[in-house]
Amino acid sequence: MYDVEKTFNELMKTHQVDGFVADHTQHVFVLESPHIEEIKHGMPVSGSSGKSMSSVLFNNRMLLPLGRLVKKNQTENMGDVLLDKIGLMNVCNIPMQKSAYEDPEVVSLRGKVDTVKYEDFFRFLERVRTNQTALYATPECNKLQEIILADFKKRMEPFVGRKLTFIPCGKFANKFFRMLDLDMSSWTVVYDVPHPSYNNWEKPIYAERIKHMKQILGDASDNN
Repeated sequence: MYDVEKTFNELMKTHQVDGFVADHTQHVFVLESPHIEEIKHGMPVSGSSGKSMSSVLFNNRMLLPLGRLVKKNQTENMGDVLLDKIGLMNVCNIPMQKSAYEDPEVVSLRGKVDTVKYEDFFRFLERVRTNQTALYATPECNKLQEIILADFKKRMEPFVGRKLTFIPCGKFANKFFRMLDLDMSSWTVVYDVPHPSYNNWEKPIYAERIKHMKQILGDASDNN
C-alpha cells in the first residue's frame, strides 16, 4: 500500500497554510483547502472564492478577498465591526489539487515538488476531495481521510468550551465537520452553507441559506 501518511507529512512541512483564529474571533469560516493564492498570501480564501465572500459579507464595500482582508486587518486594525470578528480555517492545510504544487509562483515560494513521483498520492487526494462518501473502496483514500480528519480535529480541540460560531462552507467542509468527535455544546454551527466558488453565494438557489448565515452573523455587515 502506498504510504500516504509519509507524503502528507512531507508536504505539510513545505506547503502548509495555517488559518487565523484570534482571541477576539467570534465567527469562523471553515473551507476545504488552500490553493495557489492561499500559498502566495499565507491565508485561507485569498483568491476568487474569498473575493466572492467579501462581496456578500460586506455588501461590496470591500473588494479584496476575505483572507487578504483578515490578514490586512491584523496589521492595520481596519476597525470594521464584522471583519474584527472573523476567523478562517481549512479542513486540510495543504493544497488538495496537484496544479497548486506545479504553479511557478508556488514553486518559487515553497520549492519544487516531484508531482510525477507523487502521482498516486495526488490521485488519492483528489478522490477524497471530490467524492464525499464516508468509506472508499481504495484503502489509501480511507487512510488519507483519516489523516486529514485527525489533523483537523487536533486544530479544533483548543476551541472546545469556547463560544464560537463555525460556518463550514461546501460539501467537503460540512462532511468533515460532521465527522468531528468533539463536544460542540458551546458552538453554533451553521451547516449546509455552499462553497463560495463560482459566485455560489450570490446565486438565487442559495439565497435563503446565505440570508440565514448573515442573520447568524448579526448582520454586522450592514452596521458600518
